[in-house]
Amino acid sequence: MIVEGKDLKAATAELRPFLVQARTRIQKYLNPDGTLKDARGDQSLEVTNVQEAQELLLAHAPGSREERRKQLVETAKLVDTTLFRAYMYASPSLAGPLFRLDNFCDPDVVKEKLIETGRYNDLVDFYYGKKLHEQALELLQKFGKQSQAEESSSQLAGPQRTVSYLQSLPAEMIDLILRFADWPLDVDPQLGMEVFLADSENAETLPRQRVLNFLSSKDKALAEKYLKHVIEELNDTTPSFHQKLVDIYIQGLKEGKFVDDSSRKQWEEHTLSFLKSSRYYQPYKALQKLPADNPSFYEPRAIVLNRMGQHKQALEIYVFKLQDPDKAEDYCNQVQLAQTSSAITPKQ
Repeated sequence: MIVEGKDLKAATAELRPFLVQARTRIQKYLNPDGTLKDARGDQSLEVTNVQEAQELLLAHAPGSREERRKQLVETAKLVDTTLFRAYMYASPSLAGPLFRLDNFCDPDVVKEKLIETGRYNDLVDFYYGKKLHEQALELLQKFGKQSQAEESSSQLAGPQRTVSYLQSLPAEMIDLILRFADWPLDVDPQLGMEVFLADSENAETLPRQRVLNFLSSKDKALAEKYLKHVIEELNDTTPSFHQKLVDIYIQGLKEGKFVDDSSRKQWEEHTLSFLKSSRYYQPYKALQKLPADNPSFYEPRAIVLNRMGQHKQALEIYVFKLQDPDKAEDYCNQVQLAQTSSAITPKQ
């Protein structure tokens, strides 16, 4: 007798509660990673309950713990995959919530059915739950980069989903993060940078040198933004980071590739501000990169000479090259104040 139509749907509806109950019972004895729970740490796992777990097996497994584990995993896989099929047949909207729980669904079956029905958003959730992150990110990239997304994949259009997904990955997955952060940074740099600038443990614990090398290879403006974040927001005092930011600022001024005068002015202000505030870059290295005969670099040179204690040379720049008596007077006052404060500070 072949069950079809309404009868098949009715039968499926009757089967679903049994499968849900079976899932619950299996979870008492099986961890999400497929290992058996330790009865010694759980008083509920008494001998009678172990016998109850055995009843869940389709066939009686041999007596070793590992053999019981394998048989229980196979049963869990059968139960969850059957429940998935039941949901997809009668109530597809319930498939998504199933993926957000730990499950043993067969990935090949799920992938085939979800692609067949165009439920790509659910497929991403399933991949995430199974830690199949590369497959998920490839899918997000495929649909995210499409100029005209189909209705079934409209939720995946653009870089937002990829950025959110990358933000959820731990720091040890840095290779995958950098690989798939590339295209969001090309499409929407401001949004793409949120992978590295988000106020989260994942973002803050990323290997910063790896991130910096990656961003520097794409655009010095992205590297500058990241360095400002880790230095100013995360209080990173790594000398190489401070030196790198100084180098980026100086190189930017040398290249002069600004969209307008306002952008150049802002870059100059950032350069001067950082040269004054940071105490972790090497002034001698910075001075070597600052042209002595270019008016755009007079004030940066004066600030670095101040850091080196070369006050006469710094003052000469303010007086004779910049011809700014107000700044020269301010400089003298700052030096005198610093020397006075140093003189009255008691020795430890």
